[in-house]
Amino acid sequence: MNEHNQQTFEINDVPSSGGNKKLTLALVFAVAALLVAAALLLLTQFGIFTLIKGPAETEVIQSAEQGSFVKRDVYAILGLYAEEASGDKVHTEYALVPIGSKLVTVAFSSRYVDSAKAILASTYDAINGVSSGLDSYVVVQGTVGILPEDVQAHMYEWFDLNKAQLVEMGLIAETDDAATYLTDTALFVDNVGSYNQTLVIVLSSIAAVFALFALALFVLMAVGFFKSKAPQAPANATNDSDDAASGTVCDDAAPEASADDSAAPEASDEESESVDVAQESEKDIPEENE
Repeated sequence: MNEHNQQTFEINDVPSSGGNKKLTLALVFAVAALLVAAALLLLTQFGIFTLIKGPAETEVIQSAEQGSFVKRDVYAILGLYAEEASGDKVHTEYALVPIGSKLVTVAFSSRYVDSAKAILASTYDAINGVSSGLDSYVVVQGTVGILPEDVQAHMYEWFDLNKAQLVEMGLIAETDDAATYLTDTALFVDNVGSYNQTLVIVLSSIAAVFALFALALFVLMAVGFFKSKAPQAPANATNDSDDAASGTVCDDAAPEASADDSAAPEASDEESESVDVAQESEKDIPEENE
């Protein structure tokens, strides 16, 4: 019995390698998911937090800090001097917007291209007296940055071609230095840092999914979902143990029963001796009477 129980304890004490492997894999997946989430957020320069915070309002874009996320109303446009397109689809339109004493570039994203053209037409209608005022405007937000050199070249080229007309309309004064009115600072609409706002939202959403997946794994590990479980002893082993215990008890009781049986004959001999004595006494009595 003791040997069998000892064997059962040894079986229960053996650790389950399957449970440990699950826990290890869960930990690896959780850490990997966190690393992917961090990499995606780092790639977007944590732009999602900039979007959540929201843009700062500014009146003078050229005075804003480089890389700042700002919002600006655009009421007038003096010219569209360059565009970036894929086939027939224009995804960036560069426009010169009068802000203070400068003509500042606003790089409109694809969703604002039609609005930019409408504001340009409204501006010249107001200048030429066709309308009484500026009828169109748009509120845009984006990141302040520096124009690429090739785009700057298009900007200066446009200014040289249209400077005389601008002077004639009284919009600018005569100057030989284009830098008097132009600046290489621009507002890149719908950009958060170096990335498009939509791309930042998509990548940040994917990062959030990975982070939630990692969090779920950590919670499951904390509640012991992946912990190993000790195997249960087979049912037949338990029955064998009970049978062994019963057999031992019966074997121990058997000698006691034998002892009682051996005592029984001794009691019978005494009784027979008593009977013999009584018979002899009976025989003696008649002889005394005679």
